[in-house]
Amino acid sequence: MDEASDRSDRLTIGEMARRTRLTVKALRWYDEVGVLPPDHVDPVTGYRFYRPEQVTKARLVGLLRELDMPLAEVAQFLTDPSPARLRAWWQEQETVLRRRAGLVAYLQVKLSEGAPPMFDVRTREVAAEQVATVSAQVLQSELNSFIPATSTRLRKLIAAQGGHEVGHELVLYHSMITPDVEGTVEVCVPFTGTIEPADDVTVRVEPARTEAFARVTKGQVLNLEIMHAFDAVARWLREHGHQMAGAPREVYFGPWDTAKESDEVVDVAFPFVP
Repeated sequence: MDEASDRSDRLTIGEMARRTRLTVKALRWYDEVGVLPPDHVDPVTGYRFYRPEQVTKARLVGLLRELDMPLAEVAQFLTDPSPARLRAWWQEQETVLRRRAGLVAYLQVKLSEGAPPMFDVRTREVAAEQVATVSAQVLQSELNSFIPATSTRLRKLIAAQGGHEVGHELVLYHSMITPDVEGTVEVCVPFTGTIEPADDVTVRVEPARTEAFARVTKGQVLNLEIMHAFDAVARWLREHGHQMAGAPREVYFGPWDTAKESDEVVDVAFPFVP
């Protein structure tokens, strides 16, 4: 194909906008951020020209942006625009939307002083236990990835060194964690035997304690009703005149991955001075 024919196949940015139903401004922006560069830019006029085969890609970019997919993720998606990747991305968004819906429901109860979900608060004595732990400063949005990844790493380290995990894990919240401010969270896996610390993993003894706790289902964790459980245990301590004696925590005792949403899998627990 000669140069004249090559030029005749190109679309001006205006024609590209008409064919893709994108604005000229949007096309310029997608070029500037590297998501949809034109086929050719005139070095004198700066005019952008596109190939006809770029129309399909441009329409895909527009549709992905209608889903509010961030531009950085759009660029990654375009490297392999498969249905499986789209499903995986959307499942993540559904998880986020579900948590936001749960937070809205929680706030509606708090703002209206309506009746929150009922949780049966009980007490128990917990013996001292040896734990392998990792502590980190994280944002709220990072908890869903940090906790399971850290738990898996600790369990692998314990098994590799001949230790035996007890069968549950603790997630201790040493400070408030928000979407904007990092807080300190500690993931602990109790074990028997002896292991050597490695990298950021430490080994310590979580002291014996008296706990007030409320039992929570997997579904209540996913839709943030667990926040009401934290409130219920804190309220129980106040009403009974008890002082906290350690960080509030989640105790995961059930098989999370295989549990149904109706299955009880975690306790919200507050150590306190009897």
